[in-house]
Amino acid sequence: MLSLPFAAYAAPQITFFDIHPASLVLVVCYGLGVVATARLRANPMWEPVDTEETRADIAGDDDSPDKPACGLIVQFVALMCVMGAAGWVIAMVGAQVTDRLGLSASLVGCRVVINCGSLRVDGSPASFVDLNCESQTHPALTD
Repeated sequence: MLSLPFAAYAAPQITFFDIHPASLVLVVCYGLGVVATARLRANPMWEPVDTEETRADIAGDDDSPDKPACGLIVQFVALMCVMGAAGWVIAMVGAQVTDRLGLSASLVGCRVVINCGSLRVDGSPASFVDLNCESQTHPALTD
């Protein structure tokens, strides 16, 4: 269902009474999904079975529904602020790179995604792809 709007965008612009056929297909797919879900709920394909290895799920002290969620909310907001600040820094650096080097914003954005995606947590040097599409190790990241 998620690909239907993209397919409709790429397909020829055909409409019947100002309605694109993909709109009707989307509604039909949704209806079929609702019917299939109702059938599966009435007649499931599997049911859980207790075995010798089945362990009971016992709630711990930390799982109390009366425990306030303030700590969790504060952690979430703090991490959200850190992520937002990191994104802002990356955007500012990208804007400076496009201005100073005269590169297109699309190219710089693509490079940032490629470089950030290649960073490793295990401490090994991060690799990057240069403009000639050759994989290299950044000299500043080696010992």
